[in-house]
Order: sequence, then C-alpha cells, then structure tokens
Amino acid sequence: MANNRSLLIVSILLAILSLVGSFVINIASSDLPDSWKPYLWLAYPISGIIVVLTIVFIVWQWRVTVQQDKQSNLIQSIDSQKANAIYNAPGGTINVRQESAKETLRHEQGFMLPNLELKLIDNMKQHVDQLAFSQTANNQDFHFGIALINNAEGSLPAEKLDITIECSWDGAEIKNPPKFKTDTFNRTTPGWIASRELIQQGEIPYPAVLSFHGSMDDRCAYGHALEWYKFSVVLFERMSGKLILNYRISSAYPRAVNNKGTLSILIDSGKFGTKSITLNDILTGEELHIEFNISIDKIEINGVRVKRVRALESNENQFVFSPIGTSPSKLYHLSREQIEWMKSL
Repeated sequence: MANNRSLLIVSILLAILSLVGSFVINIASSDLPDSWKPYLWLAYPISGIIVVLTIVFIVWQWRVTVQQDKQSNLIQSIDSQKANAIYNAPGGTINVRQESAKETLRHEQGFMLPNLELKLIDNMKQHVDQLAFSQTANNQDFHFGIALINNAEGSLPAEKLDITIECSWDGAEIKNPPKFKTDTFNRTTPGWIASRELIQQGEIPYPAVLSFHGSMDDRCAYGHALEWYKFSVVLFERMSGKLILNYRISSAYPRAVNNKGTLSILIDSGKFGTKSITLNDILTGEELHIEFNISIDKIEINGVRVKRVRALESNENQFVFSPIGTSPSKLYHLSREQIEWMKSL
C-alpha cells in the first residue's frame, strides 16, 4: 500500500515539474502571443501556488500513511494475543495459532493412521487370538491378559482410547452362566470397568461387557503395546464350548481410528474331575507330573496315559505303572503313601 502511494506522489510531482518547465521554456523562448506578455508576471505566483499545493498534498499523504500503519500494528498486536506462541525473527514477529478442527483433521490425514487390535496374553506372555483352557472342576476360574497393539509402523500414536469388549457364550446351554470380569480390587487392570459380568443365556442373551476409557497418558504407538492383566473367566458348572470376545476400539486422536475384531477362549471339559500333582519316582528319583481321575481310573504321567502293572520287584507298598500301547520297558514307581495322598486330594 505504501509503495503505491509513493508511486502516485512521484507521478504527480513529475506532472507538476513538466507543467512548470513548459511555462519557463515558453517564457524563455518568447513563444507566447503579444497579447499575453502584459500578464507574464502571473506565471510566477501561479507556479508558486502549484508548488505550495503540491507540498500540502504530500504532507497529507504522509499523515494518512502513518495513521494506516498505526492501525495495522494495532490489529497485529490484537491477533498476537490470540496466538498460542509468538516468536521474534529477524524479519519481524511470527504468530503461531492453534489449528482449527478442520485443519487438525487435514493434519491427521497427512500421516499414517494407527492400526489397532486386541490380543489375548497367555501364560508365556505371548500375544494370541485364541486361548484354550481345560476345565477340571466346578467354580473354576482362568486368568489371562489383554494387549492393545498398533500394527502400523510409522503411524501416529493412538491417544485417549475407548475399548469395549462384549463376551458371549457359544456352546451348550447351561444353567449357571459364566462370569467374565476384571480384578479391580487388586488394581491390576486400571481404567477397566465391568458394566455387566454375567453372560445371560436364554431367549434374550446378554453378553458380559467390559469397557476401558483411557486418558491422554494411555498412548499406543507402534512397537509399544499396552498390556493389562488379571482378567478372568469364572466357570460355575461343567461346560464345553468357547467364549466369543467381540471388541471395538476408537481414539480421540486420531479421530479416524475405529477398529473392531473378535477373539475366542476355548473351554474343554474333557478332563473334568481330573486332578494334578507332582511326585518323585521312589526308585529313580525322576520328577513325575501326574494327572489323574480316580473315579474313572485314568492316570497320565508326564502327559502319557499309563496303567498299573505287576513286576517281580513289586510288593504291597509299591505301585508300578507303564505307558499304554508302548514298550513296557519304561516304568514308573509310586509308594502306597503317595497313592493315598492322591486319593485324599
């Protein structure tokens, strides 16, 4: 704007100088008509008046320019108060404003979005899609963990997460529904709440519902999974089937993240009534991991089904077992006291 005014002033001055110059040249060359010569003296006061008017015009333009510059600085000062940060640079002041919602969305779309999914955590702390548990008794509970994973390398971290898990039963109808819960008493799963723990069956089935509402401190970046432990499934009666875990994940930032998926927990009651114990072979000292169900006369030693056999060295206080269907050269030896201990369990 100031440059345009300067150009205008220079143009006017040149026009005035051209006009005055033409008068001077005409007077010097006496090219004016004879009838004008008595009035030649008027050229000087007219030229003076033009010069004075030119000076007044230039001063007025200068004042207008100064006033507009002051207003511009005032507006810039007001805008700077709305800025999030002000930086001094060699070229002037730089105001950094907070992005609007639309600008933030465009900013998020310029980067790779996170790909979020839930995983189950087994006893080996591995992230898996499915767990399998063997039910051996009523009122039995199984513990496991849940992990949130971001699979998009180089993506933005997901912040302020919302996770909902609906757990339903896929199996034979049962009288006492299982319970899917989180142990909030020991604070091992902070942030999780159970709005409904029991899985109701019948004409209108209702799933157990767990939900997590994270804060800004809960960030899931690539390679840095969030893990929670001490979730549990409580089985009140004998049941075989699987628990279906349908989950939904969303985040406040980036807002475009909205993932869902399914996990499963298999329940096998084939070993219902089976008990386990660890003993040492009374002859070899070998450590034996024994699973047994006395009601059906079923015994497994180190994962292999065995049966009781007679041996030359056996007596009333010694019980000898051999694997079924394999060479009888491998024998396991238990004492009567060990057998009585197993029966008392």
